[in-house]
Amino acid sequence: MNYYDMENQNQQLISAKAFAFALKRFIYRFLLIDSNIKNLNLNIYLLDFTLNLWNDVEEKLIEKLFPTYLLVSHAYNCYNFIVAEIEKTVNERQNNTSTSTFRKTSTRTKKFKKFTG
Repeated sequence: MNYYDMENQNQQLISAKAFAFALKRFIYRFLLIDSNIKNLNLNIYLLDFTLNLWNDVEEKLIEKLFPTYLLVSHAYNCYNFIVAEIEKTVNERQNNTSTSTFRKTSTRTKKFKKFTG
């Protein structure tokens, strides 16, 4: 499935958060009630826009990009994977931000020591 993070909004892809949210809604609404659907294609449900699984995503985009090979039985693992990828991306960004802040502070300290020393 092609998805994007929030910083690459210029691409025509589905956001990872929107995909995870749609999967979570599907799991709570259908999998907890009916386990006999596990061998059906997941796109039967996720492309049925009357179920209101998607938030703020164009229907045409979902129809174009949603994979046809995922089964309902894959929904939970797919959800866990997407959430883990989102968390990993957020953590990497936080680490990059804190590392760059540390570098700026370290550079300022060196310049200050050079100036006063």
